[in-house]
Amino acid sequence: MAEPTDVDFAGSCVCCTPNLSFGPGPTGVSPAGSDPAAAARGAQLVNTLASTHVPYPTLPRTSSTVGGQFDLQSQDYQLSVYCDLTYVKGWIMYLIRLDALVPAGTGGSGKVNWGPDPAPGATPFFSGSDWRLAKESTVIVGGGACNPSGLWFWDGSAWQNVPDAWQDIGSVKLFPIGIWAEGTVNKAQTDDGLWPEPIPAWGATEESLRSSVLPQWINTIQTTWTNKFDLKRQDCPSTDSNCCRYHPKIIATFTETTTFPIDLTKSIVLAGNKGLRSNVRAWSLGDDRKYLPAHEFGHLLGYPDEYSGGGPVDTSVNEDGATAGIDNKSLMGMGMNAEATAIVKARHFRVICWELSAMIDIAIGGQQCYGHVIKAVAPTS
Repeated sequence: MAEPTDVDFAGSCVCCTPNLSFGPGPTGVSPAGSDPAAAARGAQLVNTLASTHVPYPTLPRTSSTVGGQFDLQSQDYQLSVYCDLTYVKGWIMYLIRLDALVPAGTGGSGKVNWGPDPAPGATPFFSGSDWRLAKESTVIVGGGACNPSGLWFWDGSAWQNVPDAWQDIGSVKLFPIGIWAEGTVNKAQTDDGLWPEPIPAWGATEESLRSSVLPQWINTIQTTWTNKFDLKRQDCPSTDSNCCRYHPKIIATFTETTTFPIDLTKSIVLAGNKGLRSNVRAWSLGDDRKYLPAHEFGHLLGYPDEYSGGGPVDTSVNEDGATAGIDNKSLMGMGMNAEATAIVKARHFRVICWELSAMIDIAIGGQQCYGHVIKAVAPTS
């Protein structure tokens, strides 16, 4: 599912080219002329490398230092991209935005703030600070048929019916969050980290669902991201097309823990609910979108959503099929919902390219100012 275009991503490795560029790489290094010491080091390396080609097919396992939550290791140009996810067992509930539908001073704030609202007429997105905890219910508070939304909200002391007039136009007023129990403490993915009532344990149904779904997720992640592009050092002088050509292979694992780890970057709530939308930190076992795990995994590799109304979009991306960060034929965009459009693009290997460059810099002696380019190119097999 990869497009056959090659995309250049500035990295910072040097060992194959005698013609060194001193432009800034992903670490924000100063350009040529602003660092005489760096220029002198570069000149010395030019003399050394003009007659010597030093490839680096093997590199030790290293945690990413340039973005993303993954480890990288190369063995004979086989580039392993590791992401070891830890998870706690829990559920998905919600944050809901009610605004003027509830009286001023109503309690129960979810204690989150997504920043200013979009300008009038602009595409809606998650914003503001007037968010409260919410959950699904089949009855209204006090009994009887449920309100149209099928939701209750927390007012700080009790669950209340979501007003009948509430609507989620643009799908930006209801956000899924993970909840889980640590001993007697009921936790939620909010700023204060608390859920106001006991959280039930999983039963046999959820345990069985986990046993069947996790292997499927691992397979989807690995097959969706592996063998889509090779990473080629652009200025390698060798006539051997396989020299300095790395073959990325994704290796994903899931490991259970009983407490949500301090390292939130590689941790999720594994939710036992069925039919609920996941997010990057709470994955629902009942979310039946085929490419959901591969999409969420893309966030862990360092890439934002590429559709309106989701998370923040990088509007500076105008390449490789994207316009102002939006791409409807992309795994990270709305294309994730169909096989024909769940496409991994060359730009989705940008952060891996940067990390590979940094690792080669370390191997060569710690220099990080050369602006060498690593390209995502069509795979050899």
